[in-house]
Amino acid sequence: MSTKRRNAKKSSLRERRLTKETTDLVNYLYNTGEKDPELRYHNLKEYRNEVLRGFVIYLHLALEDLLKQLLVEFLKQTTRSPKVRNLRRFVTGLRSTDILEWCLRLELVSKTQYVDLKTLNSIRNSCAHNWSIAIPKYKKIAVRRPALSKWKRTPTVLFRGKDLLNRRVFVDEFLPVYGPMHGKLPGILWRAQGLI
Repeated sequence: MSTKRRNAKKSSLRERRLTKETTDLVNYLYNTGEKDPELRYHNLKEYRNEVLRGFVIYLHLALEDLLKQLLVEFLKQTTRSPKVRNLRRFVTGLRSTDILEWCLRLELVSKTQYVDLKTLNSIRNSCAHNWSIAIPKYKKIAVRRPALSKWKRTPTVLFRGKDLLNRRVFVDEFLPVYGPMHGKLPGILWRAQGLI
């Protein structure tokens, strides 16, 4: 058996083992293998929501980290003789909104990217500060006669006024905005660092 074939076989075995381990872990944490179909449906739905929440938080952290590094690189090149450690400490201490403000002022991001990143920060806050992102919020709609007031049901996590937990909104509207940004920022950073 050739080395290439042996490596492919070994890789396939590791992949199957990891797939089983992941499936077992998901089943253990979210009880997705429940025998009762109704309960299994709700558990799978909760797991799906947690996957979406996790991705939003991951995406926000990844973009924020790239912006921090880009900011450090810019300050390193434009400041006379700062210690890199002090620059990193300063930038690391900034809040997400402060990082965005600095990146906009220094023209490291465009106005459109700034607005999109502010929106992502708000979405990340909704995901991080709500126990269940599937439970809608209710807003009271005021009318002239208080006895006729109504309550309006709104999703917890909104993207451009739509429920982010809706698959179409997530895949067709959210990802096309942030996917390319996630793909471009590393190249911009590496160019600034002289790596490419």
